Amino acid sequence: MCNKLTNAPFINFGVPTFDSAKILDESAIKIIPLANQHLANISCCAMQQAAIEFWQTHDHGLQRTWLDLFVHEFGLKTLVRMSYSATYNFKDATYLIAWQLRLIRENVEAKIRQNLHNEGFNEKAINKILNFINDPQKGVLSLGSCNLKKIPSIIFAHPIASRLQTLILDFNQLEVVPACIEKLTNLKGLNLDCNQLTSLPAEFSNLTNLSTLRLEQNRFEVLPPEIFNLVNLRRLLLSSNKLTMLPAEIGNLINLVELNLDFNYLTSLPMEIGYLTNLQKLYLSYNQFVDLTKNIFNLSNLIHLDICSNKLSFLPSELSHLTSLENLNVRTNNLTALPSEISSLINLKELYVNQNKLTSLPSEIAFLKKLVKLNLGCNYLTELPAQITNLVNLQELQITGNQLAVFPMVVCNLTNLISLKLSFNQLQKLPHQISSLINLEELDVSDNPLEALPPEIFNMVNLQKIDFGKNQEILPIE
Repeated sequence: MCNKLTNAPFINFGVPTFDSAKILDESAIKIIPLANQHLANISCCAMQQAAIEFWQTHDHGLQRTWLDLFVHEFGLKTLVRMSYSATYNFKDATYLIAWQLRLIRENVEAKIRQNLHNEGFNEKAINKILNFINDPQKGVLSLGSCNLKKIPSIIFAHPIASRLQTLILDFNQLEVVPACIEKLTNLKGLNLDCNQLTSLPAEFSNLTNLSTLRLEQNRFEVLPPEIFNLVNLRRLLLSSNKLTMLPAEIGNLINLVELNLDFNYLTSLPMEIGYLTNLQKLYLSYNQFVDLTKNIFNLSNLIHLDICSNKLSFLPSELSHLTSLENLNVRTNNLTALPSEISSLINLKELYVNQNKLTSLPSEIAFLKKLVKLNLGCNYLTELPAQITNLVNLQELQITGNQLAVFPMVVCNLTNLISLKLSFNQLQKLPHQISSLINLEELDVSDNPLEALPPEIFNMVNLQKIDFGKNQEILPIE
């Protein structure tokens, strides 16, 4: 897959072969007739100057790409013979070079298209590759959903490999990543989501400029060791694999800001997870955690922590160390209480504790004054603490599926509420004071044994949606 494309058609320009032709000057190609020293004696100074001016006023990036690809596909000798032959037909260097570039481009594009077809790639993938080549400013090549079973070898040709910064290969059928992936030395982003990968080649560790690596929805049972040498990695996404453990070497990736391990089979984390002090987002949902290593609470820069759908029965007091946390999701666990130390999470904006076994909330929740969203649904709450009144910035409150028999009056003081959901409780009436929620746009009181609605509810000018379905027949009360 990594070898130079073969079976190139021979282009006969009716000129002699130069056995000692040298490789193109690496600094820059100025003019084709002078690309090789064998041609210098047939080009006058005027032609040189005209050609140089042509290169200075045209798109160097695109021209250089096609020239390099021509050499890659057909060899330098063919380019030299072509240039030598062309000097007999043109006296003006500008027209000479323009003619040569057009011919070069046509031959290279046809050759690439032919070889990609021969390798079994569909028209969608071929066109995307050629579009990338035709845009010298482009650093992103997206080959997602192209039904690829292997990575096109042309990607590893120097003219493409050196320019490629982001490669998207998601939703294909890749089972192997070739060793020549190491040629993509400038690659910063690689998306291999939704393939059939089980390992990575040793050469993968040479992609030292990689900052984002996506390997979600593959078949990894063990985290590939090659990843641990990617010290510049900032985002590592590994959800929906078959990982059962995380090796200690994860601690090498000290520049990580996001780590996604959702939908695996993890039961614990290594203590070295605490070395990732730059981590801002950590996703651990849908695993098998019974408790969490305390080192996770050394991640003082953590902003987002998702540990939903595990088997946690408690949150340790060390949770208080995560003072930068803005989003905490612990829904669908076995929590029976929240620790009082939650009061230290003064920057928390979103808290999801729904689908647990909570019977009460700690009064310390009052310190979460930046809280905007609070989901308490599907627990065993019979009341809310009076201190919840201090959550002056709360906009969304969900208490669905609890055991409230009486409307919690403290809610009426949360005047910035936009959405209030109280469905599936045991409420029989709503208080007149509910009209104080002047910013409320959505009210859901469905599946309650409500007997009546207060007339004030119809004066709430911002209320756009009221759901009281599956209640008894409701009539306004005075």
